[in-house]
Amino acid sequence: MAFVACAYLLLRLGNAYAPDVTPPLRLRQWTAAFFALMGLGHVWWVLLTCYKVIDDPCLALAVGGGLDCLTLVPVMMVMLLVMLQDRRRPLWPIVASMVPIVVVLVVSMILHSDVYVPLLRVYIVLLCIGFVVVMTRAVRQYGRWLRDNYADLEHKEVWQSMLAILVCMMILLFYISVGTGSFLAYVVQLNDLVLLGLLLWRVDKKMNSFVG
Repeated sequence: MAFVACAYLLLRLGNAYAPDVTPPLRLRQWTAAFFALMGLGHVWWVLLTCYKVIDDPCLALAVGGGLDCLTLVPVMMVMLLVMLQDRRRPLWPIVASMVPIVVVLVVSMILHSDVYVPLLRVYIVLLCIGFVVVMTRAVRQYGRWLRDNYADLEHKEVWQSMLAILVCMMILLFYISVGTGSFLAYVVQLNDLVLLGLLLWRVDKKMNSFVG
């Protein structure tokens, strides 16, 4: 379903819900990239856990977790920033925030130890909290910009952007906090479906209001 959603956003440039709305291409592309990585995330975890392409369990966990952290997390952050179309925001802080994750993963692989994994989880939780704080401020600025520049705010509701941010962060925090097990695996799949539906709805409702 993630790959289908990705193809829909890339191949259908019109809006399925409101034909009079012109969806922003940049947002559709970043959201499509996020959906593609969601699908690929399932692929590499199947290869690592079911087909044992890496025999060492510690190394396999580091590779799988590292791929998730260094692909899904930054692209998700960029996608949420792109939802706010009042201006182009710098993306280098997101890249810089990934450096500690790379360092911890490399050290864990070299030492062949997962002793630093709890530190990595704490860092990601703090990163999520910090990102929510930054995004909350940015969404408020975006709301003021919309009120100053548009009389008709249909398809530009700010609360929907905030809802998307909170759902993404909650799912990410749940993902890095829970253990393993078949029940939790089904919960993760359900979360994915909710996120797919929410983001598709949000992206297709966005008007192309970016002007600079």
